[in-house]
Amino acid sequence: MGTNKVKANLRRVAVYGTLKKGQSNHQILAGALYVGHCQLNQITLYDIGPYPGAKLRSSDGVDVEVYDVNAETFDRLDELEDYNAQAPALGLYDRRELETSFGAAWIYLYNPDVSGLDEIISGGWPRQIGGL
Repeated sequence: MGTNKVKANLRRVAVYGTLKKGQSNHQILAGALYVGHCQLNQITLYDIGPYPGAKLRSSDGVDVEVYDVNAETFDRLDELEDYNAQAPALGLYDRRELETSFGAAWIYLYNPDVSGLDEIISGGWPRQIGGL
């Protein structure tokens, strides 16, 4: 019964940029439970330079990693992504639950305009040399 209570307090998140394994902000997910890797066709990534931003636009499949995180880590993610709970459209990122192969997961969506930025409609970020 204790394990179910712990699982009930976890939130599932899907990450696609600097929070992925080997990237600059992955340490925030230290202690999180790695659930798996999948592709999302509901988002397109935009290369902002030091990090990507996702928009809710169809793609050929963007690589994401899925984690179960506790409330403290979820709050740290909100802070990192400049999520504004009172006015989500005013933060750098909004968040939304999307369906993944592992069930619903929160994903951060980039609020600013992405006109003129390179799209990543398949694969992931950072782009592999010779890739899209």
